[in-house]
Amino acid sequence: MMKKLIYSITIVLSVVILSASGIQKKTAKVYTIIPEETTVNWTAYKTTSKIPVSGIFKEVIIENEQTGSSIYEVYNGLKFNLPIQSIFSQSALRDGKIKKYFFAKMINTAKISGVIQLVDNTNGKVKITMNGVSEELPIKFKISDNSITIDAVMDLDNWKAQLALSALNDACEDLHAGPDGESVTWSEVKIHVTSKVKIE
Repeated sequence: MMKKLIYSITIVLSVVILSASGIQKKTAKVYTIIPEETTVNWTAYKTTSKIPVSGIFKEVIIENEQTGSSIYEVYNGLKFNLPIQSIFSQSALRDGKIKKYFFAKMINTAKISGVIQLVDNTNGKVKITMNGVSEELPIKFKISDNSITIDAVMDLDNWKAQLALSALNDACEDLHAGPDGESVTWSEVKIHVTSKVKIE
């Protein structure tokens, strides 16, 4: 009788454990970035009154499409490239000048590359390589159910872009002059990134 009771309890426990294991496997989520739903927006500034000029990179290349059990794991350590030819500001003339007079004056800049490192729940940094210079850019990020947003402010001087900025300003002298007649192209660039993941 005792043996039958122990046997029955063993069977019941086995069923419970297997069922719980099955539920755990079924509810575990896997997150993966969706490259085509990743957008890098930039805002530069002109004139002494700091008029914004905005655009995007139409192409974002993800080098290591990581998967993880959370959005944090997917983006921590993520490597990406931004092809310069994919710059789009809704003005073909402006885009051409940015490519010819700004990026063309730099070293090895057919693309901008970066690696994301998340530090805590809201802060991180991106190691950006541009103009032959690699520097860390502090970022703020926010995670939601299926997406992440990243914000940062770049100072192009940190990537030794002074000559490139000067060349762009000379090429856009009239367009970058305000009512005071002074032509200015700022070294500050605001970055806003939105990216989504798929959940399986």
